[in-house]
Amino acid sequence: MKKICFIIALLLSFCKIFAQENVPVFFYTDDYYLGKYTIEGNKIIFTNEDASEDEREKIYPRSSLKLNVNGYYYFEFSKNDKQLLICGNGFFGYFFEPGKTSKNLVDEYAGYCEANDYYYRIKRRDYPITTFKASSELKEGKNVYSADNLKKFFLGLDCVDSAMPLFNPKHRPWVEGVSGNGIGEYIEISADKEFSNLQILNGYVDISRLDLYKKNSRVKSFVVEDFDNKIKYELELKDEVVFQYFNLEKPTAHIRLTIKEVYKGNKWEDTCVSSIIPY
Repeated sequence: MKKICFIIALLLSFCKIFAQENVPVFFYTDDYYLGKYTIEGNKIIFTNEDASEDEREKIYPRSSLKLNVNGYYYFEFSKNDKQLLICGNGFFGYFFEPGKTSKNLVDEYAGYCEANDYYYRIKRRDYPITTFKASSELKEGKNVYSADNLKKFFLGLDCVDSAMPLFNPKHRPWVEGVSGNGIGEYIEISADKEFSNLQILNGYVDISRLDLYKKNSRVKSFVVEDFDNKIKYELELKDEVVFQYFNLEKPTAHIRLTIKEVYKGNKWEDTCVSSIIPY
């Protein structure tokens, strides 16, 4: 990828996303809304509607959730059980233990999903069928970092008889393909029906290579052009590995997201976005 000659310091924070939220922070751990984590000022409450009465609620200290130097959150269930967490407020949270999932099983299912265009949140819950295009895309040998990758972060839901989707081991983010940080490059989203919300996973997110997030650039702000309603406005993104929720100003079926500012990578200039979910 494109080299740059400066280095930025990596900062460790423990409550970044939650300090910036103005609404209660919570997420579900399954697609049936049975397991729910609620983050309060000094504690984290887990409720499991599918458990027995005495096991229905567990409480963890607020310090159980930590943001590491790579921009990822980890949840410490116990002294010997620390798991990677990718979540979104009011959305879903998924725990990962990189390296513990059968590689053959995941690779085989990833091939099935690729052949059948079967990815989580694309063909479920009556979500709009979306098409992603971009002004440019990075190509490195056989790897193409295209806008179509934005829908492929998770494999389909029923991968291993579970309510949890799997991270797609073949996933690549969208990466702009021009020199510099890609200011002015854009992603265009068209759908078969209107959507009012976006969930955006910023940066290069790969649970087997956590360092790629900070090494590459991430979007700091997008200019949104709503072609259906003929309006423009801006979205500000946080610099951390979470699904960030945005309520659009008006329902639409056709928007363009243009990069206005970026968080600069400490090794490469390429600006990346891993996933966008319109609904």
